Amino acid sequence: MITIHEKTAQTFDTIGLGALVPSHCVVEEELNGAYELELKHPYDEGGKWKRIERGRILYASTPKGMQPFRIYYVKPTMKEIAANARHIFYDLLDNQCEPISHSGTAGAALAALQAAFAYPMPFSFDTDISITGTLTTGRMNPVQVLLSDDEEATSFVKGYGGELLRDGFRVSVKAAQVQS
Repeated sequence: MITIHEKTAQTFDTIGLGALVPSHCVVEEELNGAYELELKHPYDEGGKWKRIERGRILYASTPKGMQPFRIYYVKPTMKEIAANARHIFYDLLDNQCEPISHSGTAGAALAALQAAFAYPMPFSFDTDISITGTLTTGRMNPVQVLLSDDEEATSFVKGYGGELLRDGFRVSVKAAQVQS
């Protein structure tokens, strides 16, 4: 089931604004990369399609369970309305971090990241990475601090490695799985 929620929702234990019945819904996730949803919903007599607005949150089934996605693009056509949404993790793009210079454990680096936010957000960060490393950034958004390959900075994944696991407002960085 896919439900739609107001822009400010932080919990998804109700049906929010209601359930949707899309004709097409695909979720794609890349390791340490894009995590997006593409949806097409027919125009229905009940007007469910009218709830699909930029900024609202779709709560949809994924291989990792139910996840929230924020709509960033809506395009009506002659027979349906199409929408694209990013995982709620990408709300972090709208924040800014003060420059960070940290050496030490991975857990302490994530705490330094959260402490550097320009304004608080409902995200939590954790890791099972046990090595020490460095995190050195300029002023950038939290997604860049975690994943950037910028030559001028040492992002979290450059300094500590790891694979990003996004689960609602929880961001975990797990030790990279060794490929055999």
